[in-house]
Amino acid sequence: MIFYIEHHAQTFALEKNFFIIVCAIFQLQETMLASIYGIQEPRRSQYLGFLGARILEG
Repeated sequence: MIFYIEHHAQTFALEKNFFIIVCAIFQLQETMLASIYGIQEPRRSQYLGFLGARILEG
């Protein structure tokens, strides 16, 4: 039982880290596109960053 709970916690931590990495990649891509095409950063990346920060806190 203890092993199961510990394993579940590790899995959750991995999922959280993976999500943060995905958010960072999205943000990086959009920033690069914005700098290449000379447009402002879309709002979606700001939302993803906010979501990532909320998950880190929680």
